Amino acid sequence: MSVKRTDHGVRLTAGRRQSGFTLIELMVAVVIFSIGLIGLGATMALSIRSNNTAVQRTQAIFLAEALADMMRANDRGMWALAYDGAYPTGGSANCDAGCTFQQIAVRDQDLWSQMLQQTLPGAAAQVQCAMNGGRTPGVGIRRPPSGLCTITLSWSENVDAEGQASGLNQQTFAWAFNP
Repeated sequence: MSVKRTDHGVRLTAGRRQSGFTLIELMVAVVIFSIGLIGLGATMALSIRSNNTAVQRTQAIFLAEALADMMRANDRGMWALAYDGAYPTGGSANCDAGCTFQQIAVRDQDLWSQMLQQTLPGAAAQVQCAMNGGRTPGVGIRRPPSGLCTITLSWSENVDAEGQASGLNQQTFAWAFNP
């Protein structure tokens, strides 16, 4: 090894100068980079799955609110227990003009059943309404304070991109409200 003096100070020089990376250093860098990419891919997959779950839960809340609004608009049908029962219903009702409150309830049930089947995978629902003390309101009385309705939805969570249930995690959302 020789000592060489320059304007900027003393610099040691060896017989050969090393330049670049060795093959082992390059392989270690590739392995570390690959592990990072695998971790990033796993994080993205978890993020997509979580987003899908959040969308389904938001849709369940939206569906419950939509049915509650339909029921509030037809309060006579609601207190006649025309909305009570299991969903989805199998049928179609047409109620264009001059419909009774029972016919409006059947139409609402069919429309909501279609929304339920199109929005949540493997969805089913149950509706139960009751007045405290067993009283039903008279004609023209809206939203009695002593009544209670419960909408319970269930569906299969963890659905893949093709809409196929994988992992079948059954979820339930129950909402009790005073119409």
